[in-house]
This record gives sequence, C-alpha cells and structure tokens, in this order.
Amino acid sequence: MTINEVKHKLEFDKIVSRIKNYLYSDLPLEQIENLEFITDQRNLITSLSKVDQLRNLINIEGDIDLAGLSDIRTTLKKTKIEGNFITPEELLKVLLFLEVSRKTKNYFDNKRREYGSEYSELFSVCNDLFTDKILEHNISITVDETGAIKDTASTELRKLRSSLLSKEERLRKTLTSILKKYSEREFSQDEIITQRDGRFVIPVKVENKKSVPGIIHSASATGATVFVEPGETIELNNGITEIRYKINREIQRILIELCSQISKFIPELELNCDFLSEIDSLQARAKYANEINAVFPKVSDDKLILKQAFHPILLQNHKRADVVP
Repeated sequence: MTINEVKHKLEFDKIVSRIKNYLYSDLPLEQIENLEFITDQRNLITSLSKVDQLRNLINIEGDIDLAGLSDIRTTLKKTKIEGNFITPEELLKVLLFLEVSRKTKNYFDNKRREYGSEYSELFSVCNDLFTDKILEHNISITVDETGAIKDTASTELRKLRSSLLSKEERLRKTLTSILKKYSEREFSQDEIITQRDGRFVIPVKVENKKSVPGIIHSASATGATVFVEPGETIELNNGITEIRYKINREIQRILIELCSQISKFIPELELNCDFLSEIDSLQARAKYANEINAVFPKVSDDKLILKQAFHPILLQNHKRADVVP
C-alpha cells in the first residue's frame, strides 16, 4: 500500500482541512496541505514536542496573535528589481508582516525569560526572527491601515496635497457662482458640481449647451444633460490636473525609495516567512490537538499500543461519549 493510499484510508485530508481552519495566514498552506508522515524517530519526537509545548503555552497564556500575517514572498521578489515599486496595498502587507515579526519575537523573548528551558524545542523556532524598527517606522509614516498614502510620507507630498485642496476649494466656489447664474436662467436643472475625466464640470440642459461657453465632457444616460467645463474654469482645472500629476510622481518616488529599503533585507524577511509559517502551523496543530483532546504519544522503537484511541474524524462529528474507542 502506498503512502497516498494510507492517507486516503485514514481520511488524512479531512484532518488537514480541519487544521487549516485554525491558520492565521496563507503562509503555511502549502506545508500543511503536503504534510508527510515522519519516519525518523528523533524528528518525530522533535515535531511532536513543538506542538505539545505550544499547546501547553497557549493554554496558559492564550493564543499567539498573528493577525495581519500574510505571505509576502511574491512582493519581496518585486523589490529585487532596481527602480521598481510595489503598490501601497502591498506595502501595507509588508508593514503588517514586520509588526507581526516584532510582536512575535518580543512575545517569545519574554516567555523564554519567564519559562527558561521548559519550552526549549518551541523557542528554538524563532531565535532568529528579524526585526527592524527603522524600516517599520518608515513604512508606517507612509501608508495607513486602509493602504492609502499618508500626508506624512514626505514634506513635498504634504505641500502638494495642501495646494490641491486650496485650488479645488477655489474652483468649487467659482463653479458654484457660475452654476447659480445659469440655474437662474433655467439652463441647468440641478445645482450639482461633479467631475468627468478628473475635471470639475456643471450639468447643463442639452438644449442650452451652446449658451454655456466651455468644453463638453460627456452626457447623461438619457442624453437630456451634458456636463460642461465652463471656459472661466479651464485654467483652474489645468492647475489642479498638474498638481495631481506631481502628487502621483511624488508618491511613485516614495514607493521606489521604500522598495529600495525593503530590498536590503530580503534574505532576512524570507527567513521570517519560514519562521512565522512554522509558528502559524504549530499553533494550528496545537489548537486541533486541543479540539480532539489529543495526547503526546510515547514513541517506541518496536511497536505502538493504542489505548482508548479515538478516530479524530469521528470526534469532529460526534460527542466523545458517542464514539467507540
């Protein structure tokens, strides 16, 4: 009988599926989905010890909070290309990854001082977790929790956005005055300022479009209204378009600079992916062990004796009292 046949007979895929429900991230997915039976006794005991030690620890201290953890390896590859940049959303994932790395390292450093060698196998997993407060700070002042670029990303960006707001406010006041004038003459039925193709426009009845000097950008779905950029505001709109272009260029410059900073720590961050993947995987298995009330087996060289053994799949669907060991 092949290993795959044995897995099928034991319904091992259902156990794996259950464990996946306890994962915080997609980092360990491939590892969990391809779990292999361990045939080396020493490796088996080491692996079981890590799960058992983490189960004991989280039963005392509560879960290790890995919220925000994700697989950033594809993003890291993008930063290897000089002059390249990643999206603000990808940057946010790197920031959350750095935060999880720092918090997890601090957590285990504290527990190591508190418990000493009691959880030595487990603590060895994250001895070399990488943290960098400067990189974390530089990203945190650049991107907010929604993935938007903050004004604090650079002095130039703050100035440009302030100028944009000022010009937009001036343009709205001008358009409001123009629109009121045309509304009084019943050239427009809605006193609403809107945007078309990034330009501020006013709605004009299609039959009056020649009475409003300016550029027609589009029409309503019914065709009854056209959206006109009045001639008096073309220069203001041009100024706003130019500032927006400068803002986009400044944001691109900032992202390129941060990509360059991240690229210096690619090996360390890739190793962190491995460390945090194992921690996430171990915690998922520890929670599953709690769910089925599993025990640490005594591993023997010659035979394995099962006493009051319950099939875990049955325990997922039935009360323990209803399952025959």
